[in-house]
Amino acid sequence: MADDLLVSLRKYIPREGKNPIENFVTEAFSWILKNNDSLAKLIIKKMLGHEVEIKGDIRCSTQVNFSGVYPDMLIEFDNKVIISEHKVWAELHDNQIENYRRHAEENFDDFKIILITATPAQHSSKATDVDLCWSDIYEVIKSWNATSEDSSSDTIVPSFLRLLRDEGLGPAEPIKFASIRNYNYVKNLPYEVKDLLTFIENKYGERLDKIITEESRRQDAWGRYGFSFLAHWNPGLFIGFLLDEKDHRVEPIAGMSSPDFSLIVDFDKRYHSGYPKDETYLEFKKELKSIIDSTTYEWDMYDIANHGKGQNIWHPIHIRVPMSELFKGAEDIEMQTQRFFDYIEDLIPPILKLDTFKSMRSDVFTY
Repeated sequence: MADDLLVSLRKYIPREGKNPIENFVTEAFSWILKNNDSLAKLIIKKMLGHEVEIKGDIRCSTQVNFSGVYPDMLIEFDNKVIISEHKVWAELHDNQIENYRRHAEENFDDFKIILITATPAQHSSKATDVDLCWSDIYEVIKSWNATSEDSSSDTIVPSFLRLLRDEGLGPAEPIKFASIRNYNYVKNLPYEVKDLLTFIENKYGERLDKIITEESRRQDAWGRYGFSFLAHWNPGLFIGFLLDEKDHRVEPIAGMSSPDFSLIVDFDKRYHSGYPKDETYLEFKKELKSIIDSTTYEWDMYDIANHGKGQNIWHPIHIRVPMSELFKGAEDIEMQTQRFFDYIEDLIPPILKLDTFKSMRSDVFTY
């Protein structure tokens, strides 16, 4: 790798008049271009609007002094220079691009000035050669990430795409009619799930404790609502409803039709480097599959090892059914509670009896 990402982010000292998120996005963008040559070529093609045959190395730098002004990023190749200025939600300063152009005309034979912004409304300078939006950059990177063999081991690029989305810099998404139509019902679902779980705790706490065997605790976090048990994630287990899958990065089994009711296997960070290849863990997964095949209900097993990059290593296994299937025909809270217990009593006890699971949970077991 060309350099360390954290070092790159640390060296960008915030300057007066500069938005910290612009600094952060710039350094992260520069880093992925330095470390992914095939992606850098696609970005250059997008910036220039045409194919470019690049014979030599591509150099990407930030904080370059242009006679006292500092464009966000320079891309240099084959005696050509791209001067790239980045804005998130801020506007250009007076004569900002003109100052870059004066310096470039005195120092470079072949250059282009690119402006990348959050919206087209920020394309206010006539001195730029090409104006783009971050959503244009997002689409190029997304396509490369999905199709390039060079992206297979890269975990930073998916994180950069999520950063752009979270900052509102990804492609704009239209309001869906189904979201409008169902909003008043959907917004109540987390509260209704919490009410059910509280009812189970208060009225059937002893029954719950007999299944779980260790003291359970409510956990309404990371988009999931239910009970976490086995205090230490080596591994831990969670049983409940995954209403928002964004953190866990798991597509619901029924897609948009229903959230999942899931038993989720959790691993603490200190085990992340070792557990995926550990023989006991691999055998544990085989035994889980055997249990699922012999249960009364039709559980689906989601294993991140079968779904490529970008998975959440904290939560590698989801044993799940659609929530709509769990509660099909259960019209009142007592019926839904009974269905809850029917499913977890079908699944949890045989898992807790597995020698592989006990071995991973033992104090002497280390990765």
